[in-house]
Parts: sequence; C-alpha cells; structure tokens
Amino acid sequence: MVPRLKFLLLAGLLAAGACGRSGGAGADPPAVLPGTLTLATYNIHNFFDAYDNPYTEDEGTAPKKPQELAELAEAIHLLNADVVVLEEVEFGGFLTKFNKERLGDMGYTAVESPTGDARGISVAVLSRLPVLRVTSHRFVALSDGGGPETHFARDLLRVDLRLSNGQTLVVYGTHLKSKLPSPGDDQSAVWRLAEAKRIVQIMRDEMKSEHLQLVALCGDFNDDPETPPRTALLKATTPDLLDPLAGRKAEDRQTFLSSQFHDSFDDVLLSPRLAAYFDATNADIVRGGVFETASDHRPVRVKLGK
Repeated sequence: MVPRLKFLLLAGLLAAGACGRSGGAGADPPAVLPGTLTLATYNIHNFFDAYDNPYTEDEGTAPKKPQELAELAEAIHLLNADVVVLEEVEFGGFLTKFNKERLGDMGYTAVESPTGDARGISVAVLSRLPVLRVTSHRFVALSDGGGPETHFARDLLRVDLRLSNGQTLVVYGTHLKSKLPSPGDDQSAVWRLAEAKRIVQIMRDEMKSEHLQLVALCGDFNDDPETPPRTALLKATTPDLLDPLAGRKAEDRQTFLSSQFHDSFDDVLLSPRLAAYFDATNADIVRGGVFETASDHRPVRVKLGK
C-alpha cells in the first residue's frame, strides 16, 4: 500500500472512532417512530371529587356531577389519543377511579402526581403506552419568579413511555400560572415567563444528558402563541420545538372559551426528531358536540407517523 494512502485510511478510522465516543454525528442509531401515535392535551376544567381534602382549598370548587363525568368520558373516547395530558385534575385518586369505571375499554394507565397548587389541581396523563418513569419538577426553583412565588404554579410533569420498538418517548406536561383574577395581572405574566424559561432549561439539560430525541411538551400555557412565555418555550430545542398549529388564524385556534377569554392557551409542541413524523393536516382542535360542553377548553390532538 502507498504510505500516504495508508496514513489517510488510518486517520479516517481514528476520526470515526473519536466521533462515536464523543457522541457526535452517527454516534447513536436514528430514532424511528413505529407505526402511528396520537398525542393530545386537554384541560378538563375542575375535575374534582365530592370529598373534602382538609389539606387543600378545594371547598370552593364544586365536584363533577354524573352528567359532567359522562360527557367528559364521551369526549375522551372520541378524542381516542394514545397519550393525553390532562390539566385541572384534583390529585388523590379521582382520575384513577374515573379511568377504571368510565374509560376501562380505552387501555389507559392513569398517571397522577401531587402538586403545590392551593386547590390541589395537578397535571396528569392517560397513556396506552407502558409507563417507564414519572418525574415531578414541582420543587424546582424558578430562576426569576419576580416575587414570593418561586416554584411552578402546578408542575412540570415528565412521563417516560415505551414505544413498541423499545425506544423511549418523553412527554412533558404543564399548566402555567393562570391569568386570573384579571387579564392585566402583571405578576402572573412574570410568573408564567419564569416558568417558561425554567422549562426550557430543564428540557435542554435532560435532553442533552440523557440523549433524548422523541420529546413532546403538552399543556395549558395560559397565554397566546405570540406572547413572551409561549415564544420562550419554543427554544427548548435546537431547531425550535414545532408548534403544529402555527400559521393558523387566531380565531381558528382558540381552545379556551369563557365569558372573559377567547384564547389559544393549549398546545402540543414537538421536538425536531418527533416533528419529522408530523404532517400539517394531522393537527386539530377538536370541537363541536360534547367538546363544547364537557369543559371550558377544547382539546388539541396531533397525529404522528408515516
């Protein structure tokens, strides 16, 4: 062999080995989404039981009536998502009971986590995929809360799920600080922005340290798409998280309807690797029929797969 050619081949082999060890391009096999997958987020509006929790301020919230529970069960059946992130769920087993009694044919596992919210509402998940791990970030301090509130208003809940090919899908669920009692509440806006920035930092750190690729951020963000908290959240990945509803007219993406607000609070955001399996026709705000009465929010549903 010509000495120079031998040297170049050896250098190439060494470089390839170094790349593999450092985690550079080609170090890990590409993530592949098996089949199709449907993700959704749904604020189910004051999902409270009839029992008083003496350690939370739940007395002022009326429990769900049987008719309301029936409508909600119908809505979740029609939604028919593989993974549903839920907001405004009273922690303490009510969701697990509801899942067993009214969603038994859906194949869901109910994931609940405690919360720091005064009323006891939390973020929860219904999943058909096997649950590998559940992580709460409710004790994580915010970097610039701008006041005495120094933690997430509810939580940043992380649920690791196993896909059929053995890979891990990570779903983050959140419910940012409410705008109530008034739309011009500057303190709540500061709090939401602090939450958003902390979510970005957490997601970036965890995705880098654990080599996560298939990641979704779902929830009720309590702000419209062009506001600072929402635009900040997109920076959790590079390139940005994909907003499947981006580009739609404001009136076409309203998810929260009340006497005070007509806003686009709810969304499912996708990591770049997960976004590779998204087609723009497969994202919708589910509306009409029971979806107009089961909650004051409409669910957002995103279908993935090729």
